[in-house]
Amino acid sequence: MGFSSTSGHDVWVNPWFGTSPFTVTATNACGSFSAYFYPVSTGFRMAANKSTVYPNIARDFVRISLNNTEDWSRLVAVRIIDSGSGEVSYSEKMIDRNRLGQNKALQIDLKDLAKGKYIVEIQYLDSRDSHHLIVE
Repeated sequence: MGFSSTSGHDVWVNPWFGTSPFTVTATNACGSFSAYFYPVSTGFRMAANKSTVYPNIARDFVRISLNNTEDWSRLVAVRIIDSGSGEVSYSEKMIDRNRLGQNKALQIDLKDLAKGKYIVEIQYLDSRDSHHLIVE
């Protein structure tokens, strides 16, 4: 099954016969974009991510911006999970909207994280986004 991305490139999932939802993530120097796919009667449908994580590859900090400013009121938690061990390396609940900078992004300090690959999980009241993150 093929899906067209916003950059004009097709994404192919060959063959997928499961009934569970799954996430496809594309990452480059500008950031990470993930698409969440859920089953429907004709195959799978893509649900749009509500967030962007940048920069990726990161050193000292990472920023999370939401595509719709109204989603900040529905944000429940942000976690950064070590993709190798599965351990939660960073967790924050009850995000203070006063911490958002002029660019309406939440900045998270990464100085205490070891170099490696992580998953940034953004939880809302009714859904969640996940992005891959590389820390150098």
